[in-house]
Amino acid sequence: MLRAVAIGLLAILLAAGCAKSGKPTASPPKLPVDPWVLETNQAEGEPAFFSNGLIGGRIDRFGMGTDEEGRSLPFLAVDVRQPSGEEKILPLPNPMGLRFVLAGRALPPDASLPLRQAISLRDGVVTSEWGAKAGRQVLRFRCLTVVARDHRVVAQRWTVSPLPKDLVAQPRIPTQLEPDGILSLAEDPVPIRARLLPRADGWDWIVACGKPQGTPATDAAASIGEWDYERAARENEKFWKARWNSDILIEGPAEDQRALRAMLFHLRANLNPLSGFAPGPYGLTSATYNGHVFWDADVWIFPALALLDPDLARSIPEYRLRMFRQRLREGLGPGEQPFPWESSASGRETVPGPSQKEIHIVGSVCLGLEWAEALGLVRSRELADVWRYSAAFFRQRATRGREGLLELRDVMSPDEHHIGDNDLYTNLLAEWLLNDRSFEGPRRFVRPMADGHFATYDGDRLRGYKQTAALLAIYPLQHPEAEAQATEMIAAFLGKTAANGPAMSLSVESLILARHQDPERAYQLWRDSWSRYTNGALGLFNEKPRRESSVFLTGAGGCLQTILYGFAGFRIDSKPQDMAGWSRHLDAGKQLSMRPALPSAWRSMTLRNISVRGRKLTLTITRDKILSTQGD
Repeated sequence: MLRAVAIGLLAILLAAGCAKSGKPTASPPKLPVDPWVLETNQAEGEPAFFSNGLIGGRIDRFGMGTDEEGRSLPFLAVDVRQPSGEEKILPLPNPMGLRFVLAGRALPPDASLPLRQAISLRDGVVTSEWGAKAGRQVLRFRCLTVVARDHRVVAQRWTVSPLPKDLVAQPRIPTQLEPDGILSLAEDPVPIRARLLPRADGWDWIVACGKPQGTPATDAAASIGEWDYERAARENEKFWKARWNSDILIEGPAEDQRALRAMLFHLRANLNPLSGFAPGPYGLTSATYNGHVFWDADVWIFPALALLDPDLARSIPEYRLRMFRQRLREGLGPGEQPFPWESSASGRETVPGPSQKEIHIVGSVCLGLEWAEALGLVRSRELADVWRYSAAFFRQRATRGREGLLELRDVMSPDEHHIGDNDLYTNLLAEWLLNDRSFEGPRRFVRPMADGHFATYDGDRLRGYKQTAALLAIYPLQHPEAEAQATEMIAAFLGKTAANGPAMSLSVESLILARHQDPERAYQLWRDSWSRYTNGALGLFNEKPRRESSVFLTGAGGCLQTILYGFAGFRIDSKPQDMAGWSRHLDAGKQLSMRPALPSAWRSMTLRNISVRGRKLTLTITRDKILSTQGD
């Protein structure tokens, strides 16, 4: 009976409390640039996010897990997925935020009062501040949201000033009271438990998410009674304090520095070696693309973190190898595709339709594994079967074509607007695998041509593309013939990708320009590659410039690669690059070398505590020298 009454009361509060009272104020003033903070005083726009790579979600400007229409915002756990079929990640009810009642009436935020929301890049704390009117009195609410780094626990600290004696805080969603004051918010597909803890100036709201049945790990939902805000905040602070020992410091515009830190923050927040997964394009901030793993993880995210956060980056090749071994146990045959376009919990293909023809995924995964091998993040003996099965797949898929060369027909280009024959990047990846990694060479594939240089695919009219494709042969593949044609290919393809396409096109173009010692044009493209995609109120990275859909880890990873492998000039190859100013030996016969190209807007760049084969180094780059010192 009591539970029915409570649920009925909450239903009334939900209906009343979702609305934001009052009229919005005039456009708030522009906030100054803080290199450590993403913040807004605008009510509209993408909500803030929290993530630790195990659980993640969104909260609106008022610290609530619902949008302005009362719809639940994303709340996700990395391994809560469909057990079969497309193996989609399953959104959970978002339990964040509280409802407030004063004198028996719901007290919603007042949109006419100032508000502020900020994400601290330094420690991951999300601050939401807003006001409500209680008669003639204005109450100021402040909510701090933190997520414990290595547990499925997220905590909020609510303070109210002044705090009326009869102000009551309640969960936003219906709950069932369990022993010891624990609240049960959900059971299916995993349990979600919570605690509401009164304080002198407000309340703490602690939420713990369970794990799928049969998962061998401690269940945070079962141990919710051991958690409070202080414990979650300490675990969170410890992680970020250690993480920012590695950083990229720019002596230049403050907005450049903040953009760099935000990109690093997005990636670090969404990768966790304890998860057993590689990140999807949106990490745990959105269920877009069903939480599946694409080549984004191997080609766009892994290289961005491999030198700064090798422990986080390693989770990507480890996921690929675990899925590959699982496929082998299930009977993966020679000639079958070892890596699917969309991967999830089983390692099998989870996407229906023509996207399965984007078979460059096999070579792209292998490219990421080669970098991981060179950097000592995976052992060479773990890769022997990968090379063998991947080469066998392309050997089986190829046909003998014109002039006796091998062809790959009916494939989807990375351009994604084209299905046809002999995509350049796909063909050259296959040739690399057969010749360099399976030692079967020489095998030579068709190179599509147009106007005397490499084209994107057979019949390429050089008019326009969804996203860059042919230039991927220059980077990340670093194919010698493509690099020799870099000047012609840049002239042919630069500026021909869709205006509303993803940011990686601009970041690859910028990286290639920097490598070819054109840092000024590279800098302008690099600025475009993030400024056009972070123009929302909070400055979160969107997938497309005309639509807020954050947090797009792929785009952030691409922009960071421009910094590391373009302006800083890092290159992993079989020998140091020409005119390198610094080099180090890697594993598997590879070399890491540098040939920087700083834009005039930056006086220097410092790569603080990068990791090279377990050794910490700090590299300071100016226009005329590279200073290498031992790390902290």
